[in-house]
Amino acid sequence: MKPPLVLLAAALVSTSLHAQSGCPWERARTVPGSWTSGPLANCDSVLTFEFGGVAIRQQHAGCPLFVIVTPQHEVAERSDRATRARAFAQAPVTTLFFHCDHEYFLIFPIGSTCAYHDRAVTGGVDRMQTESCEVAPVGVAPEAVTQ
Repeated sequence: MKPPLVLLAAALVSTSLHAQSGCPWERARTVPGSWTSGPLANCDSVLTFEFGGVAIRQQHAGCPLFVIVTPQHEVAERSDRATRARAFAQAPVTTLFFHCDHEYFLIFPIGSTCAYHDRAVTGGVDRMQTESCEVAPVGVAPEAVTQ
């Protein structure tokens, strides 16, 4: 066998052993909480609100019809270590609903404020942690390694 073929064979064997290990080689990366707002209703005030540790502050006057709040969570990403990202819980994604309260003096409009109206859980995101993979030697069942 020629040296380049030996290297190719070694690469194929190591790749197949890596694939057979069942370890996805990933880790959990934390994503901070965030929010996204819907269309704005014409309102005199600027919305400032906090929900689930996420501060919501509009830059412009107006009242969003809804705000989707995604809490801090984790996502799986590639790792250079034999680890896996394992979900251990779910955190709710919540949609908050707002409306513009108009203020009057007798029958004359004098202003308006953006007011919280309701909320609904509209989804979920995974809370994850990184854990080590138990890599079994070739020919040994993974259950035998963990016992």
